[in-house]
Amino acid sequence: MTSMLPTNLDYTEGLDQLSAEARIMRLIDSLFPEWEDRQRADFGNILVRLAAFNADFLSFYQDNQARESRWTTARLRKNILAFAKLIGYRPRTASAATAEEVFTLAAALPGDLTIPAGTRVLTAEVTRQIAYQLTAALVIPAGQTTATATVENSQTRDEQFVSTGQPDQVFRLRHTPYIDGTLVVVAGDGSYTEEDDLLDATSTSRHFRTTVDDRERVVVRFGDGVLGKIPTGTISFTYRTGGGVAGRVEQNRLTRLEGSFTDSLGTPAQLSVTNPSKSSGGDDRETNAQIKQNGPRANRVRRVLVSREDYEIAAELVPQVARALHLPDVVGPNQGHVYVVTDDLSEPSPTLLAAVTAQWSPGGPFLKLNTYQVTALAAPFFDVDVSSIVYLAPSTTPETARARVMASLQALFALRVPSETSPNELVRNPRINFGYYLQNSGGQFAWSDLFNAIRDTVGIGKVDPGPGGLLLNGVRDNVALGAHQFPRLGNVVLINGANGQPF
Repeated sequence: MTSMLPTNLDYTEGLDQLSAEARIMRLIDSLFPEWEDRQRADFGNILVRLAAFNADFLSFYQDNQARESRWTTARLRKNILAFAKLIGYRPRTASAATAEEVFTLAAALPGDLTIPAGTRVLTAEVTRQIAYQLTAALVIPAGQTTATATVENSQTRDEQFVSTGQPDQVFRLRHTPYIDGTLVVVAGDGSYTEEDDLLDATSTSRHFRTTVDDRERVVVRFGDGVLGKIPTGTISFTYRTGGGVAGRVEQNRLTRLEGSFTDSLGTPAQLSVTNPSKSSGGDDRETNAQIKQNGPRANRVRRVLVSREDYEIAAELVPQVARALHLPDVVGPNQGHVYVVTDDLSEPSPTLLAAVTAQWSPGGPFLKLNTYQVTALAAPFFDVDVSSIVYLAPSTTPETARARVMASLQALFALRVPSETSPNELVRNPRINFGYYLQNSGGQFAWSDLFNAIRDTVGIGKVDPGPGGLLLNGVRDNVALGAHQFPRLGNVVLINGANGQPF
């Protein structure tokens, strides 16, 4: 008997409803040539279309299952997190911005004034206020009028559960986004400490481990009585949520104090607050595209820093660090520098540089040779000033053209650009880097890259081809960078070629 199905099936061939329907019809024609009715109302044709719809539906799910089974093609965050777990990489969660807040009394008080932890200071907006909190109590001693404390863009949360007494208990806490490393756990049998895993735990070790799921909720896992103690009684979880880039503030923005206070003798206090300098820190969680990029890089280091690139990878794992360059033996034998560029191109704070150095300091997550000394420094910028004579396309105003050219140039110099696979997520811009990484082009930032960016801008008819058509720092040539210098867009002058007027 001849088989009804082809003997050679290509399971990788695309299948949609129309192609499935055509296949079924060809099979029907070969088996039942007398059936020639192709009216849509025919019951047989209805069944054919129903079968084709189901084939299309199943093909869609099959294609997506295949896509989600690969690190490079997966799109669902829960699957990307699972891949990261397989290689031992823990994606960065949102971090909270901090600021130094000055509390000032209208007059000295006769008793000590205690402002408790959790007290909030806010920006002055009526809606969409940004709130920071004291993470530790602040005491203004009697007779003093000012004190300074660190406030954080976060909110403290408390939840309680009752232990079931079973091994391998898992608790998913409901408030988001979780700020990593802030969880405090106390059960009926005492306090528990967080560990990366429970492999070294004993039956009496009060340890737990955490993961953060695709919805930014923290998932807490306890031991089974062999590797880690089983908690008893009521389990209290205290942790902080919030953070992200949206929580950053400029100086003198946190000017509202929530609540009223009295000193130890009951005297009411009149307080004013402000932050004399802008906040530091505050970063969003790693996007899916960033996890795909950073996971393999972090896995390469293996917690031991050996090569030049290892130090750069360790530095770039610190929130707010967008680029790093390690140059060994720059000041002498066994002495090196790691130059750091922040994600907003601002001057890195001493706190941020200390966090970078802590990556390989004693007790940090990475190991290095004891005889090799490495210092984290702010990267020196090389500002690229642009002057260009351009001719506008018809119906394009100078204001519109300038805005578009500036957007094109800023995209060229951007540290991160939209991902090709996920346009809503940002990944590392491969076109911008330290002079060291431009050695193949003589350590130069290409004049042609800026020419193309301006020429290809919508609304620009052409760039003047003459000697003054495009100048970088006053010269019609590439920009030469030092090894440790990082290019940054400087002043931009655009001249209308039709009338010679700048715009």
